[in-house]
Amino acid sequence: MATSYTEYKEKGFWSNDTFFELSVDYMIKTFQAKSSETQWLKNYIDQWLFHIAKGNFPRFITMGFDKYLIDENRVDSFIDLIRETKSYLLTKGDWLSHQELNLFIVHDKLQSRWSTDLPTDTISKTLDKLELLLLGEWPSQDEVAIWKA
Repeated sequence: MATSYTEYKEKGFWSNDTFFELSVDYMIKTFQAKSSETQWLKNYIDQWLFHIAKGNFPRFITMGFDKYLIDENRVDSFIDLIRETKSYLLTKGDWLSHQELNLFIVHDKLQSRWSTDLPTDTISKTLDKLELLLLGEWPSQDEVAIWKA
């Protein structure tokens, strides 16, 4: 199972690539549903996040925060997108169906098909970590072990 480290301002966390890719894909769908006029965020999605969601960075996913989140307004906008995505996921109930998850598959010969449903909070927890990281509330490496307990 591939994992990648997501970092922002010298703090970060490890996550399962598949769950991270799904989280980003749900953020993209949330952004597209609201038809925002925020050009920098559209560019970020088209030029960067799209490739994460499609599994193009296995074992070395990077969010490109240093390139795209260049001021507090952008950070706040991205946090808003994370929160909107978590709200959208709440409408899905406790489980994401394997049929819905299989719609995310891009490389049919390379990716396994989902045979079981996935707890929705698996994706929500990844989004929670991203939000805390951007808010500057994610613990340092020394604190992570305590935070997990």
